[in-house]
Amino acid sequence: MSSIANLTARQRLLAEHERIRNLLAEAEQFADLRTPGAFGAAVATLYRALAEHNAAEELMLLPLLRDVDLFSEKRIERMSEEHAAEHAALRAVLASGGEAELAAALSELAEELRAHLDAEERTFLHPHVLDLRR
Repeated sequence: MSSIANLTARQRLLAEHERIRNLLAEAEQFADLRTPGAFGAAVATLYRALAEHNAAEELMLLPLLRDVDLFSEKRIERMSEEHAAEHAALRAVLASGGEAELAAALSELAEELRAHLDAEERTFLHPHVLDLRR
């Protein structure tokens, strides 16, 4: 793939990361449960956005990460494992009970998701990894 295609994929994925951060902030705003239904709707939107993002990220990044260097397969393996763990953690939180339980668990989950996004930007989406130096 050309470095222009790599740059476009990177820009799209970084924009999705920003959207997820914004959706997390919105869910956190509604976690006080003073607005009935708003918190549940915000979390549902976040869950859908995260699922769509992970699918798109895997679709776009797998070809870009293949054969980059000796660590390509490890990066791909790590990304797949992290996405699976992320989905499992979010599903567990969503299944933990009502909105009060979910609101109580959101802070820790949000911290983990933000750390995950930051880590992806330092590793999988780093310009050197995607060969954008040219």
